[in-house]
Amino acid sequence: MKRAFLFAIFTLCIATCSIAKQPPGQQSLPRIAIAGIAIESSTFSPAHTEEAAFHAQYGTDLFSRYPFLSKDSPMLNRAIWIPTLGGHALPGGAVTRHAYESLVNKTLDSLKKHLPYDGLYFDIHGAMSVTGLEDPEGDFIERIRKVVGTKTIISTQKTGYSTTMLFAAAIAFFRSSVVGASLTRHRKESCQWKEEDEHQKR
Repeated sequence: MKRAFLFAIFTLCIATCSIAKQPPGQQSLPRIAIAGIAIESSTFSPAHTEEAAFHAQYGTDLFSRYPFLSKDSPMLNRAIWIPTLGGHALPGGAVTRHAYESLVNKTLDSLKKHLPYDGLYFDIHGAMSVTGLEDPEGDFIERIRKVVGTKTIISTQKTGYSTTMLFAAAIAFFRSSVVGASLTRHRKESCQWKEEDEHQKR
């Protein structure tokens, strides 16, 4: 339920920004990509996780992972969804570098074929370890950002830890700010993030 709620908020945010950028009477649905691989890794385990363990799904097959994007769900008609690659593995040992690179490159190739995007749902767990790579989720999202550009909003839900690299790539759409931010409608009908000093709210 929480996942569906967050997904709905993300979709509404993307739709608002997308519509605001378009001339009156020419509004269209936002284009939102879906991508991500997830696992909870244990670096104490002597085992290694290979690509097959992720049971990757491609294209529209990816919808089966999300009940809130089923055929009878109203959410499905609120955006143009572009599912690329998604895979979830059971908790296990560190992912081999070969498996990681293969899944990431397949994701990037798919994203390149369907550009541009208004938003991207980055479906990860946040506790993945990859052999020879210090910050796999940060590396992954940074490589995605280079493909989709800085104008695409990236949303992610993590149960693990957040790194500087992951955070920086995720918020590249917005102006840098360490204070509260609220989405506002600009007079020129474009979206911007308005900085609000938390002390002024009190």
